[in-house]
Amino acid sequence: MGSWRIRQLPRAPSLAHAQCDPIGPTRNWEERVYTVIYELYRLPELSQEQMVEHWLETHKPIAMKIPGVRSYRLCPVTEAEGVEGEQVAGFVIFEFDSKADFDVAHDSPEFAATAADATANMVRHFTRYAVDAHRAI
Repeated sequence: MGSWRIRQLPRAPSLAHAQCDPIGPTRNWEERVYTVIYELYRLPELSQEQMVEHWLETHKPIAMKIPGVRSYRLCPVTEAEGVEGEQVAGFVIFEFDSKADFDVAHDSPEFAATAADATANMVRHFTRYAVDAHRAI
């Protein structure tokens, strides 16, 4: 897929509390991994509850087939504060051993199937961020 660049956010992000459903082995936080976070905006015709039900019951098993994933966390938003603009419905956090592993996963038919299900059945838009995760506690 095409390349993208990181840009400075125009405002401070809102505070959001999310329940995360971790999938995958726990790891030593000192290990370097490639972390990607997707910010999900639900289809307007779905309630948050309907989106989450599809996400956990139908979408999750499809996404779990993506190759090379070290960790896959689903974080539906349950509470938000200070939202500017449209509220995010949830976050997906993927971890890979390297960017190369992410690139392979991103170009896979399994990833394409996951994205197709998401856009057809639960989200109208998603934004992808590659992040440098640091554990504080």
